Amino acid sequence: MGKKIEIELNNQLFEKINQLAEAKSMKLEDYLISLIKGNEGLQNQKLKDYQGYVIKELEALLDKVKGRDGNGNSQQQKSKVLIYSYKTYRNELQKEIKDIVEFYKRKGWFNEDFFYLIQDRRGIVGYMGLNPQREELPYGGYMFLYSLHVAKSHQGQQNFKYISGFIHAVAKKEKYYSVDISSVSTNIEEKDLLSVGFKKFDTATLLRGKVELVDNEKIEDEKIVNELVDKRKQYEVFKLETKKIKLSDVIEKGYLSSGRMLPLGFLFAEWQKKEQKLEIRQLKIKVQQKEIELILVEEGVEQGQDEIFQYTLLVEPNILFDEEILRHLYIEIIGDLVNQKSGKKIQLMVPEGLAEDIKFIEKEGKKKVLWYRMMVI
Repeated sequence: MGKKIEIELNNQLFEKINQLAEAKSMKLEDYLISLIKGNEGLQNQKLKDYQGYVIKELEALLDKVKGRDGNGNSQQQKSKVLIYSYKTYRNELQKEIKDIVEFYKRKGWFNEDFFYLIQDRRGIVGYMGLNPQREELPYGGYMFLYSLHVAKSHQGQQNFKYISGFIHAVAKKEKYYSVDISSVSTNIEEKDLLSVGFKKFDTATLLRGKVELVDNEKIEDEKIVNELVDKRKQYEVFKLETKKIKLSDVIEKGYLSSGRMLPLGFLFAEWQKKEQKLEIRQLKIKVQQKEIELILVEEGVEQGQDEIFQYTLLVEPNILFDEEILRHLYIEIIGDLVNQKSGKKIQLMVPEGLAEDIKFIEKEGKKKVLWYRMMVI
């Protein structure tokens, strides 16, 4: 049995071909078939153009059926995905997904009410987890996407719009009016995050390296020392006080982390598990006649045979994005680390643009970390 193909022609072309068919005492469809087969031996160039047009239309239809683009190349069709709640999912989970869930449970981030599986017709192709957070402004209340992973084969605008719409709906239902995500929490590229409504909210650099003691015999180091001294004098940077405090005191202050890759609530939960291993210092520093209080949290972490000292700086919300003040606070902190941790490896998050100004660290690694926010309206 033959197959039916429909062709849409403009009115002028239809009338012309219909007239030619009538002149041949042929039905229109029979005449079209004869044109395609090329059996008429037509000499008229104009009519040959019509023949070419019809053939081109038929080939275009075949391309659509076969999944080819306009250049004859094969197109990979991305399957549409659906999102299922982990809490109500009844099918057997792959070991990889089970391991991921267990990892987030150990971290204390997992909430089965807000963990979702992304699936196509054949199986799971991604997952995402949200966790509600409340901090001091400017972060305020938000749903944090601590994980958003989608297989590369299923990353496309159609799926991204569907996923972002789902996230938007969940946040709105829970009365959270922004959704945040860190670049270290997802395998989705920045351009795709921006295309579905996320905006850059903060940018920081994760520095890792060895603190080097200054050798005054080196001219280069002398220049660095002099530069640091000059900056302290110029901006009147003076340390007034340093004292150790408890984690409970830190939580009560409502300070925010400068340069972040995780919510403050996640950090506090992790620190509470190991408070005995932390050193928490409250510093008072005077910058341009303004007294600033800040908190520096030091955490020793073993990585292989190395011990790395991780530092987190907590500041008052009103100076969180004051680049000038932050710059001088970090200079002062690094100056202290030169004396205390010379030859040791450290890890420190610093605001964007400050990484190049940090002296005395033999940088082994540098990673840009972005924080994105999508408004829920």
